[in-house]
Amino acid sequence: MKTNFIFPGQGSQYNHMGKKLYNKFDYAKKLFNKSNDILKYDIKKICFSNTDDIHKTIYTQPAIF
Repeated sequence: MKTNFIFPGQGSQYNHMGKKLYNKFDYAKKLFNKSNDILKYDIKKICFSNTDDIHKTIYTQPAIF
């Protein structure tokens, strides 16, 4: 048996996406912090907020990834 991973595309984003993983796993924190360094903006702030920024394509694509 093989394992497959299916990743959702744009349109599946939502406010507070990834917050439970961030709070539970140190590795998730590391990935968010590394993403901030690469993107040059705070993707965690965008993902965890109640704003509509998460629905802007410029932020949606990296947030889903």
